[in-house]
Amino acid sequence: MKTNFKKVIFLSLLLVSAAVLIVPQLALAQASLGLETGAATGLGTRDLKDIIVTVVQILLGFLGIVAVILLIYGGFVWMTAAGNPERIDQGKRIVVNVAIGLAVILISFGIVTYVANVLSGATGATTGLEDEPGGGGPGGSLPGNIFRLQ
Repeated sequence: MKTNFKKVIFLSLLLVSAAVLIVPQLALAQASLGLETGAATGLGTRDLKDIIVTVVQILLGFLGIVAVILLIYGGFVWMTAAGNPERIDQGKRIVVNVAIGLAVILISFGIVTYVANVLSGATGATTGLEDEPGGGGPGGSLPGNIFRLQ
């Protein structure tokens, strides 16, 4: 009985996640299908490196959302253990593993952003992150809004 409930919850979360990711894309499907399709989608004018960085950042952002959902689930298991030591240990393991995974996701997000900025500086291209207000640019100690999607 418990495995069926877990399957239903997992499939429900998967369906909701898919709907959240796919439904907004349906509204963007109004580009013409002529010769200007590449320019209308934005793929024809962007550098391949920028496209790859954007895709990686979106995937890491999605993994961050999944990690937060799992963190909530682990906290729920821990708090509803009702003194059962096995459930308490299971909840603690989930929370610790999710915290480690979330740290890895954040570190890799930072590495991808840093590498993109370094490559942009080496090739002379700009990512739009260099002149952001709030600490970026000349004399600034922190890059301005390094987590903004381009």
